[in-house]
Amino acid sequence: MLFLAVVLAVAWVPARPDRPDLLVQVGALGLAAAALVSSLPSPHRGTSLAQTAVLLVMLVMVVGTGYSRWRPAPGLLRGDLVAMTVTGSFWSLTSTALVLAKEPWAIGPYGRAVGVFSNANYLGMVSATSLVTALALTLGVTDVRRRRWAFAATFVLLVPVALSQSRGAALAAAAGVIVTLLALGRSRAALAALVAGLAAAVGAALLVPDLLSRLPTDDVTSGRWALWRTLLELWAQHPVVGIGYRTTELVAGMSAHNILLATLVETGVIGLLALLAVMVGALWSGRRSPLLGAVVCVLVAEQSESTLFGWAGPTALTAWLVLIAHGRWGQAQKVAKLSAV
Repeated sequence: MLFLAVVLAVAWVPARPDRPDLLVQVGALGLAAAALVSSLPSPHRGTSLAQTAVLLVMLVMVVGTGYSRWRPAPGLLRGDLVAMTVTGSFWSLTSTALVLAKEPWAIGPYGRAVGVFSNANYLGMVSATSLVTALALTLGVTDVRRRRWAFAATFVLLVPVALSQSRGAALAAAAGVIVTLLALGRSRAALAALVAGLAAAVGAALLVPDLLSRLPTDDVTSGRWALWRTLLELWAQHPVVGIGYRTTELVAGMSAHNILLATLVETGVIGLLALLAVMVGALWSGRRSPLLGAVVCVLVAEQSESTLFGWAGPTALTAWLVLIAHGRWGQAQKVAKLSAV
């Protein structure tokens, strides 16, 4: 909750035009540098160096998209977001159809929907991000009739979120929808969404007992607390530079399930500060952007997952584009008014 409060506070703080952009760019370079330095004490140096090279290429692409492709032609920003959202929605709904058709390979452990994804949480996260981004874009449509149809269609994405049984994705979707509505001045709708979300949470807890704990120990975090304690012990070995970028799974046997902790453990305090600089800069630059809810959705989901640097997965690129797009939206509004869908 503290992290979410900081995110919302930063999003509304006034800023001089160039400072947030500089913070994003310096933070991205600092993140790549921290990943490189982390390879020095790493027991898996080859992995860290190879992943650092991938990180540098991908950061150049996503940050470059915001400051080269979207800056001179801000209209492309909305079009790219529509294309990204349609793609995510298509695969989410395709996964839903496969699960409802009872395809055995589309259903994972505990009856959780997986669909075309490799993990139920991925399905939930992609669906949640697509839902919130689509909502932000839909509410900007000027034609009332089209907006109503698009608005109704958007919430179909709640189905794959529910079928995935991903608690993190459900919480992220709820937070993203509420923040989106608040950012667009729809406080009554935000209150209604909050009430509906609470009712849905209570109903899910009663109807699906395994949802709160999938372990015999009744641990509602599904083992995350024990994992996080282990990772903090690892971080204490190299607190400044970390144990090696992208080596948590090799050292601990599984992913960190928290992007801030994963960054701290793998790249130390230096890497965490660099990542926070990128996040703060993007939030600062795009204050009051309709995409604020989509950013909140991504960041809330990443508090129980650590997929932001998993470039081979379905969530990393989407998450980064949403974050950078939010930052560029505020600047794009100064150049030209984005056309409606």
